[in-house]
Amino acid sequence: MMPKRSLILMLGIFLLVGASCGKRDVLDRRPMESISVLPHQSQYLVVITLDGFRWEDLFRGADSTLMWNKSYVRKDTAWLNKAFWAGDIDARRRKLMPFLWGLVASRGMLYGNRDLGSMVDVTNPYKISYPGYNEMFTGYADPTLGLNDYGANPNYNVFEFFQLQPGYGTRNVAIFTEWEAFADILNEPRNGLELMAGARDGEAVEKDIADSSAETAKKQVTAMVLYQPTDLPDSYDRRVYVAAKSYVMRYHPRVLYISFGATDTYGHWAQYDSYLQNAFNVDRMMKDLWQYYQGDPEYKDKTTFFITTDHGRGEGKLWTEHGSGIPHSGEVWLAAMGPDTKPGGEMATAYQLYQKQVAATLAAFLGFDIEGTKRMGQRIGPLMDND
Repeated sequence: MMPKRSLILMLGIFLLVGASCGKRDVLDRRPMESISVLPHQSQYLVVITLDGFRWEDLFRGADSTLMWNKSYVRKDTAWLNKAFWAGDIDARRRKLMPFLWGLVASRGMLYGNRDLGSMVDVTNPYKISYPGYNEMFTGYADPTLGLNDYGANPNYNVFEFFQLQPGYGTRNVAIFTEWEAFADILNEPRNGLELMAGARDGEAVEKDIADSSAETAKKQVTAMVLYQPTDLPDSYDRRVYVAAKSYVMRYHPRVLYISFGATDTYGHWAQYDSYLQNAFNVDRMMKDLWQYYQGDPEYKDKTTFFITTDHGRGEGKLWTEHGSGIPHSGEVWLAAMGPDTKPGGEMATAYQLYQKQVAATLAAFLGFDIEGTKRMGQRIGPLMDND
């Protein structure tokens, strides 16, 4: 994967870090603990992230100011317009993300349409990927983590919490990503999580799953992906999905996390056409995975899908960037569908959520009421039908 940009931090952020380091409730890095059992129906959990995918594109569909700008589109614009454009917002976003605006919108909940007052924000000041994934999976923003190449994360995450619970353990918590930094973000050396990180071990994983399930997954992905950007190798994102799906077919993990990264890469490369194409491809892969889970007796009607992003992006000519100095970079979104989530669809009432609430929410879907640092965000109650 293209290396993440390490942004130059502003003086104000350094002051924030200096002021925060002395507060024990910010840097209290205890492992998560389950303090009670929550009512729940989900027995399995799938977490999916689309790196750097804007709420504007999810909720409004393709952006006409970008898709008709030759600076951001290098392919046939007539084809692009046919594939993704419609005059009506609802029709436009359904063309881009038909699974999210079809099944998820009818059976689950989507938060983050700021046009309707539904807001989801990061609380970390950096608004780049490493701090975002840390906040998402540890439950709080750590002001000392300001770089994408920070190194091993000292904070404990929800995946290693799951791994330690009775009935989980080896092969029951699996992570698939193209970005190798996830080995540091989730501190794989400390916890031994089952984690595939891009080119580092993609070939090894493919050899390990070189059976009928892997071949079946490859054929299915080749058939379903309609639009293939040419600047990234065929293995990018699709390899991640093939490896993840074939792993599921073989081992049936209880918790699965897939990180799709090409939306952020194409965003930084200022290729809005490829950015849209990849988002569409990921939507089709999510649909395929949901159909597999629903067709498997072990998973059927017992699995929650949770989908979100790590950070936002700028608007207009700043859409290619994100970070502390780029407006809208901290604006994110989330969606969930499963046996514990009411079919509320697009949330149209004023409501404020934060990225730091994700970790506790993921645990709650599987019945765990967790606590860790004193700054951990509380679970998102409306997503739990039993709350």
